[in-house]
Amino acid sequence: MSLGTSNKTEQRIRALLDYWLSLRDAHGSVPLFSDFDPIEVPWALSSIAVIDKIQEEFVYRLVGDNVNSRHPDGIKGKPISKVMPPDSAALIETRWQRVLQDPSICVARTSHLAKSGAWVLAWRLVLPFVGKEGDTSVIVSFATYEEPTTANDDILVSAETQLESWQPVMSVDVDAALSALKNHRKPLSADC
Repeated sequence: MSLGTSNKTEQRIRALLDYWLSLRDAHGSVPLFSDFDPIEVPWALSSIAVIDKIQEEFVYRLVGDNVNSRHPDGIKGKPISKVMPPDSAALIETRWQRVLQDPSICVARTSHLAKSGAWVLAWRLVLPFVGKEGDTSVIVSFATYEEPTTANDDILVSAETQLESWQPVMSVDVDAALSALKNHRKPLSADC
């Protein structure tokens, strides 16, 4: 099966999702963030962002270099509302809210307008975790970009969703989550 992207990308999404699944308890509940061990997924760390829901705001706690390099002033410690324009922030917040509330996992293909005017494609895996307070309030978001960052003119200025695949936490089917994205291609344009 192919996601319509590189095998390496698909393998990384599958490996991180498999790791997350291994952290769930016998009942298939949302795993504890305190059980997340970066040593188990060193290959993913530069492409991960850890986001906390603090009251009604989503704040970046930790951000890998591949993600942070897309934002000129860095995003660690900032709410999504200070990182992206209002429309893009609302789109991302809606996805994150659903991941925490359902709870569910999301595999998404997104497109981003860069300062240079180029469109950058990304694949995302968004995973819920239980935080310190015992509620589902932590997100681990893995992003892999199809276009590498080469200069500051590739700084992302907006985000749009092309496709999402959702799976409820209690019955995650890895193949179903990934197959919904199989061979999906959407032309990149200003109105995509």
